[in-house]
Amino acid sequence: MMDANRIKSIILFLMMGVTTIGLVTYVFVFLPKQKGDTLGSKNLVLDAPVQRWNLTYLQEGVIPFGEGNREWLSVEVSDGSNIYSSTEGVVVEINNSIVSVDVGDGFYVEYSPIYDLRVHEADIISKGEFLGSVRGEYFNIRIRDIRDREYVCPYTYFNDYTKELLSEVGDILEKEVVMCGKESLGY
Repeated sequence: MMDANRIKSIILFLMMGVTTIGLVTYVFVFLPKQKGDTLGSKNLVLDAPVQRWNLTYLQEGVIPFGEGNREWLSVEVSDGSNIYSSTEGVVVEINNSIVSVDVGDGFYVEYSPIYDLRVHEADIISKGEFLGSVRGEYFNIRIRDIRDREYVCPYTYFNDYTKELLSEVGDILEKEVVMCGKESLGY
């Protein structure tokens, strides 16, 4: 017959085992599915990549994503405008004035044309971090889904403030402006 201390030790050992298994299951199975800061989640919100005073809205104002199969949402800005990261992530590639930021879950937010770069490949960047500046009259942003091999319209992920900024183009230019000609485009 076992004494009371030995029974308590066995019960404690079993409880620790169950707790450890539960913790490991949570960390490796449930937690990755609950990640709220990636594009695959409805919780991702992109900030404006450009300051309000850099928006010009002199000609088109905005060239919509998906118009004529354009994979970029293009916004009219002043030449030399500073561009900031819309979200946190890792710079995975800089090529032909395009800065690609891995935001997790198989999605990249890409900015173009960026010159006078202030970031490098493999940099971990924060939301609002200065990336560089634009040459020309338009700034482009796109979201690339590498799992489904498609581009998705960035406008749907902008915060309310950024959506309001972009919607002002219609009032200023006195025309109806479409931000997303399509929801996604394959590549």
